Amino acid sequence: MTARRTATVTLVALGIVVAALALWKIRIVIALVFLGFIVAAAMRPGVEWLQLRARVPRTIGVLVHYAAIGGVLALFLWLVVPRAIDQVQQAVGSVPTTSKARKRQ
Repeated sequence: MTARRTATVTLVALGIVVAALALWKIRIVIALVFLGFIVAAAMRPGVEWLQLRARVPRTIGVLVHYAAIGGVLALFLWLVVPRAIDQVQQAVGSVPTTSKARKRQ
């Protein structure tokens, strides 16, 4: 009886360790699935409103939402990236190189 109980406890413990390692290995997939659920839940009221009020099919409503998100992201990048490039170029331009420092010595 003791050997059987020990074997059962050992198998359960091993199963828990294996499950934890498997979940750790696929954590990015799990995170992306939850992100998909969040995006879908956030879009649902807008898609349903478009379907009821404007008679837009659900597929087109989802595409409209993704187009809007893509447009906002593109606008943000259009506004931020040129300024960031200028700042990085100014920062890199003012850094002394090692070859100039060696020539001074």
